[in-house]
Amino acid sequence: MYDFKMLSDYDFELLTQDLLQKALNCRLESFKKGKDKGIDLRYSNYRRKDTIIQCKHYANSTFSSLKSNLKNKEYSKIKALNPSRYILVTSQGLTPYQKDELFQILDPYCLSTSDIFGMNELNSLLRQFVEVEKNHYKLWLTSTSLLEKITHSSVYNRSEINMDRTLTRFKIYVQNKAYYKALDILKDSHCCIISGIPGIGKTTLAEMLLISYLDMGYEVIKISQNINEAFKVYSSKSKQIFLYDDFLGQTGLDLKLYKNEDNDILTFIRYIEKDGNSKFILTTREYILNQAKSTYESLERSNIDLKKTTLVLDDYTKHDKAKILFNHLYYNRLPKSYIKNLLNNDISKIINHKNYNPRIIEILTENLLPPESYKFYDTFINNLNNPSKIWEFAFKNHISQESRNLLILLISLPFRVDIKILKKIYDFYNKEKSTLYNREFSDRDFKYALKELDGSFIYIDKENVSFKDPSVKDYIEQYIIQNDIEFEILCDTAICFEQCLTLYNFSGKNKYSLLKKNSESFADAILMNLLSFDIKLVKDYLGPYPSFNYESVIQRIITVMKINMTLKHKGIDDYLMNDFFENLSTNFIFYGSKTRDYIELLKLSLEKDYKEYFDQYIIKEIVGFCISEISDYYIEEIEDFEIVEIVSSYYPELIDESIMEELADVFSNFYEDDYNSVVDWGGVEYVEDYARKLEELGGLFSVNIDEALKYLEQEAEKIENSDEGQLIEKYRDKFRDEVFNDEMILDMFDVLLNISDVD
Repeated sequence: MYDFKMLSDYDFELLTQDLLQKALNCRLESFKKGKDKGIDLRYSNYRRKDTIIQCKHYANSTFSSLKSNLKNKEYSKIKALNPSRYILVTSQGLTPYQKDELFQILDPYCLSTSDIFGMNELNSLLRQFVEVEKNHYKLWLTSTSLLEKITHSSVYNRSEINMDRTLTRFKIYVQNKAYYKALDILKDSHCCIISGIPGIGKTTLAEMLLISYLDMGYEVIKISQNINEAFKVYSSKSKQIFLYDDFLGQTGLDLKLYKNEDNDILTFIRYIEKDGNSKFILTTREYILNQAKSTYESLERSNIDLKKTTLVLDDYTKHDKAKILFNHLYYNRLPKSYIKNLLNNDISKIINHKNYNPRIIEILTENLLPPESYKFYDTFINNLNNPSKIWEFAFKNHISQESRNLLILLISLPFRVDIKILKKIYDFYNKEKSTLYNREFSDRDFKYALKELDGSFIYIDKENVSFKDPSVKDYIEQYIIQNDIEFEILCDTAICFEQCLTLYNFSGKNKYSLLKKNSESFADAILMNLLSFDIKLVKDYLGPYPSFNYESVIQRIITVMKINMTLKHKGIDDYLMNDFFENLSTNFIFYGSKTRDYIELLKLSLEKDYKEYFDQYIIKEIVGFCISEISDYYIEEIEDFEIVEIVSSYYPELIDESIMEELADVFSNFYEDDYNSVVDWGGVEYVEDYARKLEELGGLFSVNIDEALKYLEQEAEKIENSDEGQLIEKYRDKFRDEVFNDEMILDMFDVLLNISDVD
């Protein structure tokens, strides 16, 4: 049962046309709005006897308004036309008594009350002509059964605000060929990577796919931090659909993927492909995906054909663009003076503009309306010509300094921040910055800034704060690059290690000049926060693989060493060599560091760029710690034994025969319990990699592992044979894009001028 409230007037007329063409078994003509003289649809037979159909989309209005409109406005038009039959279609629910009242007004042109179609009659026709329902996607998107599923979904039921946002996306969304292509990829490959330029609609498409699969009985799971979250809840026996939005980040790749996450993502894709029950959607900006393939070797050499699982969302038809703009204008209920200003100019310049994308349209119809309606069209064109400036006026003129401070601070923080932690960081930053510029500040500044920015620049979801839109983040980044004193202040006020990492990563192609210019402030910030764990910005997600969340002191040290290869700051070098490494044994007391961290540190000692940090004393300390950890069975994965290979090859004097015998016993006990579980966690490549490591270690420790190798070979062959084969590249072209000319576009937008204030 539908109430039709999610349909625009234009959508409602198209639905009426499709239903009545089926019910009357004839072709109906449609007419331009504003010139219809009381005709929305018409059927003329060979005797020129006209049947006229009028659509009244009054779902959000009252019966009295509908009755008044027909009596005082429409009846005179009907009388002048003198049709042989008049059919009224309204989205209002009508009682028998109300239909009788309307019939009395429309008599003799309505032949009977059956010529008056209300909400109930329309629903009856939809049940009779199911194919019409399928062609009008907004109907099933807003069906009672689907909305109930959304309400009860753990992903969508967190707050009423979330539901409101979901329904708003339904209203605005325009279904296009990309949706059907994505469905085909998910059907055949079970995994779909949606890539494209910022603002093209990747996340919106992904959300609509989630909703579609939710309607098919799938459990929806969104990944917010790293792929370990998916491993934690994955079940091969369940129907699940996972979304990893912006999985490579929004602006750059440096330190984005957690440790080994590129391999873990590929492993998870193999799980999804293997079980065939679940689906996996990932989104990323296209240029970042291309960069990732060269940066992360595993993505490039993987036997997974990423090309055939990737959908590039790069364009929309003129029809799509026009409907997206129409939906935003219609559902935002802009004053008619703004609509008239738009339609009195060449609207095709907006639709055909080279910088057109849905995000810009959303911003320009929601957040950046000019105070004077006569400037609306010019504002549109100017911002399309200069999309990077889209937030500039509002940022500089519409919000307070306290709010600007909050937006600038968010650049130094992860994508989503706990509101209590954000307040602590903001209060310190705001106080220091206000003092620097001799401005007043208050403990209430944070609350005021949240209230002012919520819904426009930021989004508050329960206890978390994030930028409402990636384009806001893009603008603030460019603002900081152009005003690098802001970068220096962020460095000077940073009070946690992750802030420093975010500052290192955010500035993209301008990073190196910005870092070099502010190298002293950045170096001081990173050294000041290196061993600080008071503020934890990234939650620790448990799973079968350890996450890289900078809770490890050694991982922080490794990160700083790598950063300093770019920065080349003497103060950082001096600290590492004279303070940290000289007191390495005392630093073992810090929590978080694992055997793998020390192995990675030791591997750096073999690279020429890092040799200067290590002397024999430091290497001996690292080796001694790792060997003792393995001897005490503190082992998480087979890679932990890599330390023995490194030491045997490069530092043989640090390991004697008795230690090797002891470690061989540890290895024997470990691998016998471990190798059987490998096939449960990976595809062919993962099993083959494990077998290679096992063979190398078996030789190193003189342990016979033939039985395990034979088992792994057999299991790898089974997995390979179970693959469903390559994705068929030919897409089913389900979506029939009608010829949509400029006259039809103007006809659609004229609907906006015919909406009464009470509708």
